Amino acid sequence: MSEIYNKPSLDGIAVRHFSPEDAIMLAAIAKRAFDTDCLSEEPDADTVPEGYSDPDWYRDLNTDKEQCMVILKDDKIVGGVVVSEEKQENWLERIFIDPEFQQMGIGSYAIDKVENDFYPESKVWKIDSPVNNRGPHEFYMKNGFIKEGLLDDNWLLFVKFKALNNNLKGDKSV
Repeated sequence: MSEIYNKPSLDGIAVRHFSPEDAIMLAAIAKRAFDTDCLSEEPDADTVPEGYSDPDWYRDLNTDKEQCMVILKDDKIVGGVVVSEEKQENWLERIFIDPEFQQMGIGSYAIDKVENDFYPESKVWKIDSPVNNRGPHEFYMKNGFIKEGLLDDNWLLFVKFKALNNNLKGDKSV
């Protein structure tokens, strides 16, 4: 059995699976977070993810391929993470933190928890982001993602290749 990867914890921060009762709060936080990221006055379909502010969108998640998790600080929801699972390659469909709690390490901690506790076998992580949202781009790169290139005129792809613990000991089978 491989060793468990432990990153220093942040006081009062936790990540747990989504419950349908979380939908309204999560949608409101996503709206604040994504609207703040947009450089334009009014977000449009090219700068925000589909359903980002719709509680029903979050309620419809949690299938066998898609999972939503909530990020808590002192038992209060402060953000969310949505993951699409595809074998050993996963998409970080979205991660968002209430603007009031950004720049505190919470998003980085949540990415680490999701990667290492919820999906420890995933070798590749991907995320896309609107071209004009430079703040999130810096955040992704700070967390080990590499700018891969354009998906289309408005979206960039970021990729993270994760070495598994057993591969750190010389196993070249990745």
